[in-house]
Amino acid sequence: MRPSILRRASVLREHRIILRFMSLFLLLTTPAFAEKPTFTVGWSIYAGWTPYHYLAKSGILKKWADKYGITIKVQRFDYAPRWTPLSRAISTPAP
Repeated sequence: MRPSILRRASVLREHRIILRFMSLFLLLTTPAFAEKPTFTVGWSIYAGWTPYHYLAKSGILKKWADKYGITIKVQRFDYAPRWTPLSRAISTPAP
């Protein structure tokens, strides 16, 4: 074979190796830079919603959030004013 063909093959082989390492690096580092999705759960003194308070205080909610790679914030509302954030969320158009 001619030397120029051998050099070209060598360069292509090097480029493939570099490309594979770069691809592997990107695949392994991308999830580390991604932000966790965050959810906020509002609860009030109402029979069906009090378990959220218990789940947050006991650490059960954090355990499940860590398992699925998300962040869950639990926020307490008084019974009547709890409807205000909900009505704002419904009336606000999505971006």
